[in-house]
Amino acid sequence: ISDDNGVQDNPTVAFSDDGYVVAWQEAGNIGGARVSSDGATTALGNIAATGASETLPRLSSRGATALLVYQSATDVRGAVFNGLTFGATFSIASSAASELEPAVAANPDGDYLVTWTEGTTAPDLRGRLVTAGGAPNGAAFAISAAPGGQLQSAAAFAGGNFNVVFANNRAGLDIYGTRVSPTGVVLDSRTEGTATVGGVPVSTGPSSQNQPDIACSDVGCLVAWTDRRNLLAN
Repeated sequence: ISDDNGVQDNPTVAFSDDGYVVAWQEAGNIGGARVSSDGATTALGNIAATGASETLPRLSSRGATALLVYQSATDVRGAVFNGLTFGATFSIASSAASELEPAVAANPDGDYLVTWTEGTTAPDLRGRLVTAGGAPNGAAFAISAAPGGQLQSAAAFAGGNFNVVFANNRAGLDIYGTRVSPTGVVLDSRTEGTATVGGVPVSTGPSSQNQPDIACSDVGCLVAWTDRRNLLAN
């Protein structure tokens, strides 16, 4: 797909229209390519090539189009893939805080949900809806502002809602999740002290659970993560 000089890493792929779209980070930029169902590759060049460091691309498809999101220095930006190429990049999250580790999921009949970790000390998990055409739809909102940090989010769409999972490091590393409605309402919460915060436990076993991912069907979702509870100490 790409054999340019240098290192291409953090690849992401989605099926869009009648083929695949792939993106990756390379020398602080985001590169991309189309790949047909028979393996023919069309390079798309640098999708995001600015003075900022662009990393951690993620793709989600809603059929004929897809949304790419990525970290640009300490902001989150995006670009829409129209089946042939990527459009101009646009801002999704840009504030005085640090917006890091973006993820994205697509409602086939509505908006995308973009999630990210915001802040560097006890960071929160925030989200924003983005239209199919690539316009932010409404303000960013809190998905979880629980004690500790909300990290490494992943998202999928099923059952009429977005489904978001993430790691929380309040007491070690555990996995939490919540549904988010198509209009941005957080549907699953818990009580921490006197506060109600987004997310319910998925895995709070011994030792650390992190790096969650999620995939959904019409009847449910599967969450997978790295788990250190049975790691032998040396």
